[in-house]
Amino acid sequence: DECAVDCATCEKGVCEAAGQECLDPDQDEFSLSDWECRCAPPTSGNATAAAAACTLDECAAACGTCAGTTCSDAGQECIDDNQLDRPDALTDWRCLCAAPTAGAAQVAAVAVCTLDEC
Repeated sequence: DECAVDCATCEKGVCEAAGQECLDPDQDEFSLSDWECRCAPPTSGNATAAAAACTLDECAAACGTCAGTTCSDAGQECIDDNQLDRPDALTDWRCLCAAPTAGAAQVAAVAVCTLDEC
């Protein structure tokens, strides 16, 4: 197990230093360098033989800065534009009005939507 605490040639420290979990999918003694770092929830991502690049989808995750069900409870769509290019950008999710309503998207809040019956 390349993630074992007592393994002298293992890479568990790489994952731990990044705040990630180390997993060895094949613990055969001849299966080397297949260990993985996996991001800790609510972030997601993994990498083989290296620290993972973690992303946080604030629309899907349960965290202090996340939308949770705020948008869906209002019948709106949640968008987190910066989850891939700027995963450290928090509280930037937006709620979008659902058709047939219209309105300006709001950052970290429910959008104010109106229905134009004409």
